[in-house]
Formats: sequence, C-alpha cells, structure tokens
Amino acid sequence: MVDPIGPTMAGGTQKVDDESGWTVTFYPDANNYALMSEGKPPSFYWLPTRLSLARDENKDYKFNLTRFIGKAKNPQDKDTVGGVLSLTVTGAIPSDVWERLTKKVIEQTENNTNGLWWREGRLTPLFQPVIVSSNTVSLSNLALGENREPADAAQPGDEPIKNWHWVLQGGGKASLDPTGETAFVALVGNYPAQLLYKSFKGTSTGIVFASSAMQLHMWTPKVKLTIDCDWEKIYKHFQSKLNARSLWAKADIDAELKSLQIDGAITVDFVLDETIPGMEKISETLKNHSDVVVEKFLEYVGGVIFGPAPEKDGTSGETSSSENPWGVELKLKASWDFTKLKLRYEETDRMAYLQTSVTSSSLTSVLKEDAGNDLQKEKKYFPVVYLDDWPAQLVRICKPVAAWATDVYDSLSVQVGYPDQDGLVQYEPHTFYRPDDHLTTKEWTYRTFQKNKSEVRNPPPNWEPDRTFVKRWIHFKEPDPMNYLTVFHSKCTKIAIDPEPYGTALNDQIVEVRAASNQVMTVQIRFLVSAAKMTNRVVTVELQPVDEYGNPIKGAETATFDAFENDYKPTRTWRVCPVPHEKRNYRYKVTVTDYGFGARWGDEDWTVTDTPHLKVKMPKQTDQGVYFELLEEDVRPPRRPART
Repeated sequence: MVDPIGPTMAGGTQKVDDESGWTVTFYPDANNYALMSEGKPPSFYWLPTRLSLARDENKDYKFNLTRFIGKAKNPQDKDTVGGVLSLTVTGAIPSDVWERLTKKVIEQTENNTNGLWWREGRLTPLFQPVIVSSNTVSLSNLALGENREPADAAQPGDEPIKNWHWVLQGGGKASLDPTGETAFVALVGNYPAQLLYKSFKGTSTGIVFASSAMQLHMWTPKVKLTIDCDWEKIYKHFQSKLNARSLWAKADIDAELKSLQIDGAITVDFVLDETIPGMEKISETLKNHSDVVVEKFLEYVGGVIFGPAPEKDGTSGETSSSENPWGVELKLKASWDFTKLKLRYEETDRMAYLQTSVTSSSLTSVLKEDAGNDLQKEKKYFPVVYLDDWPAQLVRICKPVAAWATDVYDSLSVQVGYPDQDGLVQYEPHTFYRPDDHLTTKEWTYRTFQKNKSEVRNPPPNWEPDRTFVKRWIHFKEPDPMNYLTVFHSKCTKIAIDPEPYGTALNDQIVEVRAASNQVMTVQIRFLVSAAKMTNRVVTVELQPVDEYGNPIKGAETATFDAFENDYKPTRTWRVCPVPHEKRNYRYKVTVTDYGFGARWGDEDWTVTDTPHLKVKMPKQTDQGVYFELLEEDVRPPRRPART
C-alpha cells in the first residue's frame, strides 16, 4: 500500500500561465506511478512563481503610501518631507485564477507519457502546496550605501529626514506556507516617496521588487545513486578557485561539481526503477536540474575539504557559521592530507533533499487600474498628511488698545479659556498695565491644542473645537480729588466687555482688548471768556446726564467746573462710566459770580445737548433767561485749587 511522499523534480515540472498574469509551477509526487498503479489519484504540488500585494476581506490591497510634509519651525531649517510605505506581499492565488490553472494542468497532463504525470483512467489529481523547509522574503531597498547618502546623510535623530532617506523593516524569515503573508514598512525621504508614488501608480518604471528564497523539501523516486570521486583532483580544483572566492554557497559548489563531472573528477549515475515509464528522461532531470547530487556530496564527502565559515557577530570575534537566503556558506579547509584514493559512494532508496527556489516579482503598477482614476482609492492608497495639522494648535494673540494718555484707564485684563475633557473651561489670565510712555503695550499670546468635539464631555454652549472663550475687562484709575480739571463719575472700578459666565466664543487669532469710547461718556469743556472780564469773577458750569426726554437720570451725579481769573484756559474733562444713556445727552447751565461787585447772575434754565466738546460763554446780565442777585456782604471769593 503506497501513500503520497512528497514532490519530486524527477518528472520535470508543469508551468501553467493564466491571462491574469499568474504563473504556477506544478510538481508530481515521487510515488505518483505507484499510487496510480493501485488505482489511487495522483498528487500534484504547486508553487507560485510570483509574489503580489495581499488583499483584505474587502478585496482592497494591503498597501499604503502615506506622504507627509511639515513646515520647519525656523526659516533657516528645511521642511520635513517624506513618506511611510507599508505593504504586505503574498503568494496566495485568487480563487478564480486557481480554478483556471488547475483545469489547465489537468488538460496538459492527460496525454503525458511520463510515469509521474500520466493519469491512468484519467484520475482527478489531488492538489496541495509544496513542502517548504525554509523561506526568506525580502524587498528591494533604495538606500544609498548603508542607508546613507553622500552629501545629505540621514543620521539617527536628525530632523527633518533627508531627501534620500530609506529605512526598511520587515522581511527575513517568513512563513513556510507559500500562501502566507509578509509585511514591510519603510520610512523614506522626499525623493523615494516621489518615485514610489509614480511607480505604484504605473506612470514610471517599477522600483520595488519582492523576492522569496525557499528551500523546498524534494524527493526522488526509488533510485540507485552512484558517485565516483577522485579526491586529489577535487581538492586541487577547489583550491585553484581560492583567489576568486573564499566562501562557498551551495549554488557555487553545485556549479563546480558540474564542471568536475565534465573533467572526469566526479562521475554521477542514476538508475531508476525500469517499470516507471520515461525512466531515461526522469534520470536525466534528476542529474541536471535537481540539487540531489550536491546535497549528497556535501552530506557524505563535503566535510573532508569544507568547514564552517566564520562570521563576525557585529562587534568583534567570530561565530561558527554564516547563513544566507540560499543556504549555509562553507569555507575550504586551509590544509588537507588527501590520499590518491578513488572513492565510491552508492545509495539505493527514495532520497530526500532540499531544492532551492527563488521567486522575484515587481510590485509596482499593480495599483494602476485600482487607483489610477479613482479619487476615493487615491485617498485610500496614497493619502497625504500635513504634519502641522496635528496636533492642531490654537493661537490667540491678545492686543491691548486704549487711550492711555487720557489717564482714565489703569489697566486692561483678559482671560482666554478652552474646555478640558469634562467640559470645564480652563482660563489663563493676563493683565496689560498702562505703559510708562502712554504709547506701546506688549501683546500677549495664548496657546493650546485643539480637541475633537467627541473628546469633550458636556461642552459649554456655543463651543466649537476651533473656538476659545474670551473674557475681557477695562480697569479704571481711581479719581484724583486734587485734579480739579477732571471729574470722573464711575459706579465701578472695572467694566466687563464680554458676557458672563463664559465670555465670548471666538475663533479669531487676533483678539483686541479694547477700551472702546462707547463704554465711557466724555465731555471736554472750554471757557470762552476774555481776561478783562475775569477780574474778581468765577465762572461756574454744572453738567448733569439726562435721558432722551431731557429729564435728569435718577442717581446720576452732577459735575461742576470753575474758571478762575488767570486759570480759565485749560480744558476741563468730564467722564461718566458706564454711559448713563445710549443718547449720551446731558444738560448744563452757567453761573457768573462777581466778588468785586458783590453780585451773581446766570442761566435760569438748563440747556440740553449731546456735544462732546462744550464751549462755555459768560452770560450777560441783560440776556433773556438770565437771573441776577446780590451777594451777602460777608461772601468772599473761593480759593483756586492747586493744579496737579
């Protein structure tokens, strides 16, 4: 009773192509002839001859080339430009392609005279992947020298990354399943990012290749293998090659063995079971196209002239072996006491050996149809990230604006706030004090990072992620009782510009903290009198805020200004805060006291006006609407206050 044992190269291979671009190599089982002789279906083993981009459950490629750009903080520095390439390769064959390929290989083997392929009674074969002992998957690398470029070297920790930067991760030992997946990721600079984009879009020559170097577990049918060796000729042959190489890979040794067979130093003979149809062709295939000869040579006689190759461990010293994707490297022994004997090696059995198989495929242009003209897939496979977009920074430049020279304002203050994750607004305060030169005040800058709306629980009303809350106040100076030129009536020491409790939600970068004129009613008074008429006289003007009907506002204070002899020219100022009425109306009347004559006269009625510049004239005694009265004998003129 016979069972399948494993794939063999003895019967040759069947390469089957599909219109989609896939090519698969099929191998027969070493026991196929015996299996079919017992009426059992043959076994065929398959190996993909290309790697492709893997797909996810949505049939999208497992591929992404994210290009990024970030603006340099300093003008003299370079911007950060580059990309991150991530992709996954696989040898898996799409199901619809697999159905067509298996159908074709069945058709191709129907009339095959080779005993390992011939299907008696047209038995339907069983398909399974080849048996892999080791697999190394790699991706082409654009790094210049040791990931460095001559004039623009990318040193660890540098920022930004350099134009030719290329650091690749992934690869190496891979799955023993030919349909397994291997992921790669590369951080690349500006130039590779541009080349990769054009290459995968199919608008330029491909620059990315995936390779898979596999050691396949192969078998021979029952065979008698005879190797005759002339040891002296063999050693001298390899010794003559020392100037060309010091380390020998299995592929190198295999090439030299073929040369030694031609020279007669080695004789190889295969004798197969004569009952297998096509025995001569099978024997020739094993001898010339398989690794069985070199495997047996190294296994039984190679240790005589070869030893393990040393390998540096990265710092100093050596280890006992050196390995690459195509097998273990060996080193020719420095001295060997060979004899002149001619030795023979014979073995009759089903022989197992490792067969090297290397697959290399271009991965570029595969996205040409998928993302060439599709904007959504363009964004999916080739997104662009602007590094300055995250974390998004909110900046508020607060600028004070006030007429400091008026000597009304003591300071301006501002609080800028942004909600935390619980929705509580966290404010940061700042005060602008009156400058010494009454002209310039430094700006103040508030910074915070922007949150997404979903990151804030219970956000305050009217809040959006790009808005900050601003609360501003105007702080007034305390009135100076010694300054008779200015009267300031204020019911509070500060005025809030923005509403409570949160303030104003703004997304402006520049925020003015302005002591606006609409928050203070200001009247400037000038006395239009002549020096000749001011002898022993005092001119007094009284001012009261009124409503739109001219009626005095309840609780409003009256401002009084006196003009004295030799002190009537300076402008007087009356300020009221907050503005008592939106119309800014007030009423006034003028009185003249003549202490030399001992009389007083003035306006009987109030005059209503809204002018911010009041010109006060001295009323005449004979004017209409002017009252006149004599003063008591002991009334003396008031002393003029000292000017401050």
